[in-house]
This record gives sequence, structure tokens and C-alpha cells, in this order.
Amino acid sequence: MKLKKWCKYFIALIIIIILVVIGYFCFFYHKETKDKTTFVEKEKVNKTIEVLKADNLYDSKYSHDYKQIEYVENENFSKYVNDFLKKGYAATTVNQIFKNLSAEELDYVFKNEKMNLEDYLEYRNFDVDKYSRYEKYAKDNKDLKLQDVITRVNLKLDYNYYENATEISNPSDINVLVNKYNYLPSNYVPANLTKIKSSNTNATMIKEAADAFEKLVAEAKKAGFTLLATTAYRGYNFQKILYDKYVKEDGIAKADTYSARPGFSEHQTGLTVDVRNPAIKDARLSDENYAWIKEHCSEFGFIIRYPHNTTDVTGYIEESWHLRYLGIETAKKVMDSNLTYDEYYDLYIAH
Repeated sequence: MKLKKWCKYFIALIIIIILVVIGYFCFFYHKETKDKTTFVEKEKVNKTIEVLKADNLYDSKYSHDYKQIEYVENENFSKYVNDFLKKGYAATTVNQIFKNLSAEELDYVFKNEKMNLEDYLEYRNFDVDKYSRYEKYAKDNKDLKLQDVITRVNLKLDYNYYENATEISNPSDINVLVNKYNYLPSNYVPANLTKIKSSNTNATMIKEAADAFEKLVAEAKKAGFTLLATTAYRGYNFQKILYDKYVKEDGIAKADTYSARPGFSEHQTGLTVDVRNPAIKDARLSDENYAWIKEHCSEFGFIIRYPHNTTDVTGYIEESWHLRYLGIETAKKVMDSNLTYDEYYDLYIAH
């Protein structure tokens, strides 16, 4: 019995020793890891201070801020750091500035008075060169969120339509953005235009888009209705004739709400098609047709280019029949985003 009791004590002692050893190693492992982290952080701090001292730009009144600013490789780092701090930027904002802005943008911030950058730097499509325009547009449109302000100014919506317009340099790009501020060269004709089979007007599109449209038509037929292409590719001269006709009938102001000026029409890309249901007299689509197309068009690479209640962004009234081809992947993303293509382009393609 005594031997058994001794064995119990011995086993208990062994367990205690094992626990002590484990605890010892855990304590020193944690300490070593903490020391390494502190060392790395100290290295970052020291690098910033070290560079400032080497450049004879160390200012003791900013010593606390220097410790929070991470060094980055930039020949003007010391000059920028001191200037940003003198202007009143917080150390955390200085880190954001170095992290998010290009060399040219850093120089722009350096040359200008303090900006309210803290609110802007988190947005991926923020362009510091447009800062003053953002501020003015935000002031004039207090109901808009800052993200919408940035996007709309990037789209030039702070200008009048057709003002400061830019000629498109990549007209054959499937993602090309054509709107009232971006126009196509007057002599641009897309390659590989193909006649659309499901058309009563000999309409044409680039082959990839035309093939996708036929698949959409076939699926619509299964759903119980017929789709026809009324117009697709339209050249510069044809668009001019059409636009001039509308202006003569309704005046410039009204015509601009539903018709593009020559060069500013998506139809010239060969990626756009207007559709109608021939069973409906004097109407492009019924509400039922529109709901089906809205739900399924992206499965074939198309989007509704001018959705309901987006005139303030697109510049055009709702056109449920105006489909733009982007390819299935992008089209699905655009339709799922509930954004206009203009907004999506600025947020996820242009930036």
C-alpha cells in the first residue's frame, strides 16, 4: 500500500515538473515574439527619425509624430513629412497620404495648402487633382454621400453636358465609356460588323455582340415573347441626321434627353442594340418584357444602359430597350451592383 501511495506522489510530481517546463517555454516564447515585434516597430520608427536626421530636417517638436510615421522610399520623404506636419496633418493621415497617393499626387499635396484629405483617402477613385472640384460639388450637393460626390466629379458631372469633353483613344475596347463627356472619333467604324439575324432593319453589331444577342433572343422566345433589333451600329453621319431631325422636332433641350449628339452615341461602338417586341404596337417593350430582360440580360453579356431614375447620372431618360454589350463577367457585375455603367466604370475599371 505504501508503494502505491509513493507512486501516486511520484506521478503527481512528474506532472507538476512537466507543467512548469511547458509554462517556462511558453513564457519565454511569448517574450521573444513580443521583443521581435517591438524591435521591428522600433526599426520602422528609427528609420524615419534616422533619415530625417541624416537630411538635417529632424525637428524635435514633431518627435512624437515621427514615431508614428512609417518610412517609405521616396527621395523627398523628409521634406514631405515635415511639410505635412507643419500644415497640420495628423501622423495617421501622413501615413495614408504616403500609402495611397502617387509621386505626382504627393507633390501636388506638398505644393498646396492643407486639404481635408482624411475624409477622401479611403475612397479608391479619389483623385487629389480634383480636390477643389470635389469640395465645391459637395457644397452644392449636400444630400450626396462623399463617394457619390467623388464619382460624379470624376465623370465630369460638375460641368455642363458636352463641356470639357474628351475624345476616346481606345474606341474598340469592349469596356469603352461613351457618354456626354467622352466622344468617339468621327471616322471610327468598328471592325467585324455582322448583320443581326433577329432584326427587321438589317441592323449590325460586332460579331461577338451579335452572336450574344441571338442567344438572348432565343432565351426570350422560350419565355414567351419575341425580341427584334430595331437599330444597333450607327455611324457618325447617320447619328447626325437622326439627332438633327429630333432637334428640329423637339428642340435641343428635349432632344438631348433622349438622343446623343453625333460622336457621343454608344451605337457607333457596334456594342449597343435597341430592341422591341413586335407584338406590341407603338411600344418598345412591355413592363413584363422589361422585367425579364433586366433579370436575364447579363447572362448573355448585356446591361440596361439607361436604367430607371438615373437621368442625373447618365444624362438620358430611361430606355429599357437600350442594351449594351460588355461580356458576361462584366455585365453581371454591373447589373449586380445596381450602378449605372458610368458609375461602375469610374469605380472599378478606370481606377
